Amino acid sequence: MRFNLKRVSRVSLLAVALTTFANLSSAEEAADLSEAQRLLNEGLPEQAAILLQAKINNDAGNAEYDYLLGLALYQSGQTGEAMFAFERVLMSNPDNIDARLKAARLNIERGNTEYALELLQALPDETLNHQQRQEKINIQAYANNTSNWVALSAHGYFLGGIGRDSNVSSGPNQSSLIIPVLSRQPPPLPPKPVQLGAATRAQDTVSMAEAGLSLQKLVGKDTWLTSDINLHQSTNNIRSDVDYSYANLNAGILTYRGSDSFGAALLGQSYQVAGTTYRNSFGANLNWTHFFDNKISLTGYVQQLNFFYPTSPINNTTRHITGTSVQSAVGDTGRLQFGIYSGREDVHDPSKPHFAFRLWGANLSGSIDLSPVLTLSAAANYEPRAHNTTDALYLITRSDSLLITGTSLDYKSGKNWHVIPSYTYTRNASNTQLYSYTRNSYQLQFKRDFDND
Repeated sequence: MRFNLKRVSRVSLLAVALTTFANLSSAEEAADLSEAQRLLNEGLPEQAAILLQAKINNDAGNAEYDYLLGLALYQSGQTGEAMFAFERVLMSNPDNIDARLKAARLNIERGNTEYALELLQALPDETLNHQQRQEKINIQAYANNTSNWVALSAHGYFLGGIGRDSNVSSGPNQSSLIIPVLSRQPPPLPPKPVQLGAATRAQDTVSMAEAGLSLQKLVGKDTWLTSDINLHQSTNNIRSDVDYSYANLNAGILTYRGSDSFGAALLGQSYQVAGTTYRNSFGANLNWTHFFDNKISLTGYVQQLNFFYPTSPINNTTRHITGTSVQSAVGDTGRLQFGIYSGREDVHDPSKPHFAFRLWGANLSGSIDLSPVLTLSAAANYEPRAHNTTDALYLITRSDSLLITGTSLDYKSGKNWHVIPSYTYTRNASNTQLYSYTRNSYQLQFKRDFDND
């Protein structure tokens, strides 16, 4: 067989040229996308749109290109063209959650509500992070009533359980203590131990019942009025004198702006022991969350709470807290949160400065889906407290370190039912024996969820 060397050479040169051209085109395309992303990051969507639209004939159908083009058009107000760009993304990459959400919202704004809801049906809540779930709720509410923004979202639960608690009174580990001021005797007699009586630690069988309701009302695009109501009753089999209950009521406003959310809420609680009001608290909370991507978010907050003790007003205090936390998805089925905070608690009665203290804390929690119906969770919180002045009973400056850890297993039985065994360990280590205690609590809980979606 005879070869035409000149023809082979020409073919080889053409192949090299085509390969070089393809590499150059690919590099140029990557550079354009990188530049468009930079312009978007700097808040210049109009410039990013101009840059990308110049390449539309060649690059339309590339999911990465179409997504950036959609963002640029969306942020610069060209929503019609943005909608088509996001829909092209879904043709080649149907798993792009943000493109699907934005395509759904834009279709609703154009009256294509049925198609928008079809887009959302492909987004199960368990695949979404907090921001995405909230966006989905917003869009669904917008679809239900786009004219007067009266959509109302309600989520609630009923919870009941029974268990065993090793220290229902949070009493000290010793049944009798040497307390300097109360144990004094004339010399040469030794200090007299103080018997604690009802404050002695006691184990007991505990039953509990709880109900909660969260309401969100859409009052503007991406802005909600929110409220949370929570009622709890814990009853001991023997020590009814330390049965407790509480009612929480919080109301606020939450708004989303791009990758950030901002919230403000009023907080209230009434806490009762053995049927008598022990403490009332009122306060406010401000928070901000930034969502870096589909997996990581950062939250900051400030909080002030005023505590009032109807039967002992000398204990009235005001607590100020500032904190931050990071939330992250771990793999496809895990979630992790870490937070730190600090603050102080000030007394209202200046004659009782030993009730005031400074505090800081750290918390870590996480969960993992072991299967579609089984979730393992664990949490820990560590909070040291340093009081400001000498304790009136112990004649030293009190300092405590509170540690609370727990774990639970959530088994989903059917659509809305849960069976939840849990364990909680509490330890308060104090330099005053009266306030040092440990506590172990085991519970088996049954939960029923409901909502109006």
